Amino acid sequence: YAFGTPGWPLLFPDGAGGVLAVLSVQDNLDFSVAVQRVDADGNPLWGTDGNGFTAGYNNCDEKMRVVQGDSASLVMLWGDVAHRLQRIDTAGNWRWGASGVTVGAADGCYVRRRLCSDGAGGAYTLTMFTNGDEEAYLQRVLPDGTLHWPAPGLVISLAGWQIGNIDISADGEGGAFVMAMFTGGSDQRVRVSHMDATGTFTSEHMLYEGGIQTADQCQLGPVVNGVCPAYWYHMPPGNTVGKFQRVAMDGSGQWAQSINIYDGGGAGHMYRSELVSHADGSTTFGWEDVRYISLPDHKIRAHH
Repeated sequence: YAFGTPGWPLLFPDGAGGVLAVLSVQDNLDFSVAVQRVDADGNPLWGTDGNGFTAGYNNCDEKMRVVQGDSASLVMLWGDVAHRLQRIDTAGNWRWGASGVTVGAADGCYVRRRLCSDGAGGAYTLTMFTNGDEEAYLQRVLPDGTLHWPAPGLVISLAGWQIGNIDISADGEGGAFVMAMFTGGSDQRVRVSHMDATGTFTSEHMLYEGGIQTADQCQLGPVVNGVCPAYWYHMPPGNTVGKFQRVAMDGSGQWAQSINIYDGGGAGHMYRSELVSHADGSTTFGWEDVRYISLPDHKIRAHH
């Protein structure tokens, strides 16, 4: 696998004091993935190059997504016109066949894809594609690799609006929180919905309804005790304001109004912002940081 352009390496605990290391490699039209298990003493367990497969093609400027399927496996998501998944366990077995599972296909390019575990060895995928009209689909792949809903999945939509951005986060009980940013004309809507383990949407929380449009950023953090942190930003004229809220499974927000993270006073804005959440299980909500570059002063800032 020492060819092509390597992607970001990722590390996950193997449940026995070691790690599972994932490396993706793009070589022209060929996309390959290698996984290596390293024990607690630093010894590679799956040969020199790990356990790899040629995964086809990965495109649309979206990196491969990887999550812990359960305590003994990883689930990966990648693709182009059709997106695909694969699961590997701690014994080195590819659980979903030689080429993985194809989760739908659409007449267009998948421009965003998000992944979270269902906690039982399967996963939820939330994918957005464009063919002139942006759309998003939610799908669940069960531990045996079968699809929970007919391909490509459930449509995530808001009547009269287009999808601008998406994210998804596991709720810790087999369900998930789904975040979608909708745009239309000069308006914007930002919504977080909760789906339980049966596939039923139980609530929704409209984070923002206003006349300022952006599709640049929306992000969910890890859920702690049924509460999900949600971050996005919007763009008043000449400015960018980050917004933060915590949403519960019943759709309620911790605060009546979302918190403003940054206000440049009409003369500045945020650039390359991200939500960094830490759910240590010892507190009700965990804690969150928002990190970003502020312009025009070009400072790296963080809010806690």
